[in-house]
Amino acid sequence: MTRLPLITCPACAAEMTVDVLFGHAGAREAVLALASLDPSNRLLPATLRYVALFAPAKQRLRFERLASLLAEIAELVRPATLKHRGQILAVPRGYWITAMDEMTGPRRQSLALPMKSHGYLKTVVAGIAERDAARAEARTEASRAGRTPVGGLPPPPPPDTAPKPEAEAPRKRITDEDRAQLDALLGRGQSATNQESEP
Repeated sequence: MTRLPLITCPACAAEMTVDVLFGHAGAREAVLALASLDPSNRLLPATLRYVALFAPAKQRLRFERLASLLAEIAELVRPATLKHRGQILAVPRGYWITAMDEMTGPRRQSLALPMKSHGYLKTVVAGIAERDAARAEARTEASRAGRTPVGGLPPPPPPDTAPKPEAEAPRKRITDEDRAQLDALLGRGQSATNQESEP
């Protein structure tokens, strides 16, 4: 009986000793390659839960198939880019972890199991990348327009559309001739003349 510690699989809760896990050369190399991609060790647990989706309904996943799947995922994650619909998207390993968590969590019920390829995983990762790119673009545009989540420049005042009053024309000086005509119209000229002619 071996005295090596037992390891519990996070995907299926199976227990095994370290020598069993690393006894298969292909599995050992794939696990080590995958672990080297992510020093924080967040990728490996998400990946093990994800590869469980490839297990046949009434069988366990064979070590050879596990090794093959882990190697494929390492090849997908390593470049940190993904070609999708003719575009090259930046996809850091966090996107892969999020996509795998979604597929083994909320989306699992809608999946046709067992999975046959990584096509759906790549679609989910591309969706996360496109969503983040759109958010970054919106933040950039908002920043250019002076709108920021905290502080920033106030928005420009709205354009003044109210009609402006017309400026008053400068007043014309009344000449003596104009005054005489006005007095004649109002009858003031005659009364003034009559008053002057009275003794």
